[in-house]
Amino acid sequence: MTTEPKPVAFFNLDNTLIQGTSLGHFIQSLSECGQLSWRNISSFKLKNSRLRGKKSKSDLVIEQQIHKAFRFLQGSRQSQFLEECEAIANRLLNYKINHQVLSQIQEHKRNGHDTWLLTDAPIEIATTLAQKIGMTGALGTKSEILEGTYSGRLDGELLKGTHKAQAAKELASIRSYDLTQSFAYSDSLNDLPLLASVGTPYVVNPNSELARIARKNAWHELTPAA
Repeated sequence: MTTEPKPVAFFNLDNTLIQGTSLGHFIQSLSECGQLSWRNISSFKLKNSRLRGKKSKSDLVIEQQIHKAFRFLQGSRQSQFLEECEAIANRLLNYKINHQVLSQIQEHKRNGHDTWLLTDAPIEIATTLAQKIGMTGALGTKSEILEGTYSGRLDGELLKGTHKAQAAKELASIRSYDLTQSFAYSDSLNDLPLLASVGTPYVVNPNSELARIARKNAWHELTPAA
């Protein structure tokens, strides 16, 4: 018996489901559990603040900053970090959630659509947040774990750009999703491959270049309520 293809809705995390980025909360969590020195924290936050919102910065520079954040996990126990993810998810839900996008998730659920969070943030944070919202699941960047401890290296690639689009296609194949009937939400030019892979893309509070591309392709746009 074959499964009837069905729609799915994919949601980016940073600057889409939440306002701002999850990196700062990630670093704050590691500092609270004693994983980082104040010098590490100050250096990271200074550079991250310079990158925040600056679309002109190269993807390479941004990726280097994300890789650095993941290296901070080195030596941490996965069980401990999973506990910290509860606090991170609660902070994001209480202070950073984009309620307009959250309403879209609830609407998709009412329509019987599966909903997935796709992000370059740690899979542990993404999964915890998705569970709290009641989403179907989450895909995120994986860290290498050796005997329950993070090595400081990635297990695979950052889940962004073409890697995110490919992960969505593989998930669709496994879950029998029809991408032509599906939806994707993102604020990021990096997610153009994902947005282009579904039948109904939404750009969320886009910058001028992403807004131009959306208008050219007749994509939907979500902007903050006045």
